[in-house]
This record gives sequence, structure tokens and C-alpha cells, in this order.
Amino acid sequence: METFSVEIVTPIKILNQENVNYIRCPGIDCSFAIMKKHRQGVIALDVGEIKIDVKGTTESYATSV
Repeated sequence: METFSVEIVTPIKILNQENVNYIRCPGIDCSFAIMKKHRQGVIALDVGEIKIDVKGTTESYATSV
């Protein structure tokens, strides 16, 4: 499976992840997933859980208000 890089920007930190296979995020309208060759975009997140699959392991992050 091909991998890609993800950059999540918050008011206090920038999270960079390399070798990502898949990411699922809570969007304002609904949850969405991103895979390799997905169109670039700036997407507003809602409160919920972000799951990032990196080299077969899943890392979870939470968004809040």
C-alpha cells in the first residue's frame, strides 16, 4: 500500500506524520477518510476522534472545542 504525509495544524502545535496509509477524521458535515492520491484540501474538523494508520498500527487523536 502506498503511503503519504499528513500535517495537522492546531493553535498550539503542528503534527506531522510520515508513512501514513489511511486517516479518518470527524468533519463538520460527516466523517471522512483520506488515502494516497486523495485531492489536496483544507477541511474543517468537528469534535471527535482522528485515527491514523501508520505502518500497520493505528494512532488516535482527539479534537475538542
